[in-house]
Amino acid sequence: MLVIIKNGDILDTILYYSTNLFGSLPPALNAIGLFFVQLSLNFLVPSGSGQAALTTPIITPLGDMMGLTRQTTVLALQMGDGVSNIIFRTVGVLLGGLAIAGIPYVRWIKWVFPYFFLIVSVRVIFLIIARFFRKHNLKNKEGDVKSERHT
Repeated sequence: MLVIIKNGDILDTILYYSTNLFGSLPPALNAIGLFFVQLSLNFLVPSGSGQAALTTPIITPLGDMMGLTRQTTVLALQMGDGVSNIIFRTVGVLLGGLAIAGIPYVRWIKWVFPYFFLIVSVRVIFLIIARFFRKHNLKNKEGDVKSERHT
């Protein structure tokens, strides 16, 4: 599928419109936008490895175009995956566990939503912090490239 996306110039189209969408956000919120995209995609693809295989070819160049480090881009992908597994009905383990325990889904949602929003809030804060860590390449006297972190 990736070959079709690349050879059919579909990837370029996706990147163009995604960059226009995220380009309207302030730079500090770009990583948060990627986080919420990944969080939403977790509804359709609850598998972490499947979601990474599906979205990495798109979000890596998108993060580069938005000025995010690769580490921050991957962090947004990882943080967007998983936390929604406790609320989305497409996760078989959640529904199976609720059925075995005899807990209705609506009751579970009412109980777990405060925890869900707390975790999402903490992850957004960490993404904001990660956004401000940028790697700058500096050349030393020998011409080697060194990486330094600046805040």
